[in-house]
Amino acid sequence: MNAVTGVVIVNFNAGDALSRCVESVLSQGEAVSVVVVDNASSDGSANTVKTRYGGLDNVDVVFNADNRGFARAVNQAAGHESLAASEFLLILNPDCELFAGALSDLRKAVE
Repeated sequence: MNAVTGVVIVNFNAGDALSRCVESVLSQGEAVSVVVVDNASSDGSANTVKTRYGGLDNVDVVFNADNRGFARAVNQAAGHESLAASEFLLILNPDCELFAGALSDLRKAVE
């Protein structure tokens, strides 16, 4: 079995790009645990992700009442209980989409 890769995505009004980002991670065919931290977006992007993927065991969306900034939100996500079993951690901007096989290639490079 593949090692679990924790994926941290910090969102602030990323629009539809956030959903495409999460979908690209989930479509990798790898064991992943995704935590999206929303820094008080007003565009509904995090709510859309919560609706589409929040029912999955490996996707968590955390809503902050204010914009804590990128670094604090990354640290917040990295400490999330759902990432405790992750062997690897990928910090991914919400406007990024992974090509097929990208996560496996990244993991192999680190190993």
